[in-house]
Amino acid sequence: ILWPFFMFSGIFFNLFGMDQRGFRTLILLPTPRHRILMAYHLALVPLAGGMGLAFSLFGSWYFSLSLETALVSALQIIQLFLNFCLAGSFVSILAPMTIGRNMMRKQHARVLIVALVMPVIIAALVLPTALCLFVAGFFSRWGIVDYPVGPLLSLAFLALTAFVYPFALRQAGDLLMVREQRILAQLQKTAT
Repeated sequence: ILWPFFMFSGIFFNLFGMDQRGFRTLILLPTPRHRILMAYHLALVPLAGGMGLAFSLFGSWYFSLSLETALVSALQIIQLFLNFCLAGSFVSILAPMTIGRNMMRKQHARVLIVALVMPVIIAALVLPTALCLFVAGFFSRWGIVDYPVGPLLSLAFLALTAFVYPFALRQAGDLLMVREQRILAQLQKTAT
């Protein structure tokens, strides 16, 4: 479940890094900024979401996992995706970095700070998934209760995340509108 999110965390947490020349065009559009961020999120669905689902299905088949654990995995992929998108939007807005050949030469302090903070953010994002998988495994192994605690807990986390997502996305869009000129200046300064 976690591997695709770790693998694509550089893209999640640096949405504008590869798009420094295209970012100028984006800020000229009359589109609400939260929709621009949502478009970035939708572009990541096949990469992280699709790969996470494929890994989960393969893992469920290969390790002969229970249906309950497979359901928890599927719900947690969606929840993780939404959490990574939201956290990545805020990090991308507050600490924009270009990706290119002179990346480390021109912004080494910023890269170092972000690199030190990222494991803490990722651990916080992964904590609900780890808790749901632990609870699902613990209760199904010991048979303490008769109802599926893991899927219900996963569904609760997913519902909470889905409820918070639109509000947080609008806040990120507002923050992007306020900081877009600084982001553009940062991206162009490090691109040259």
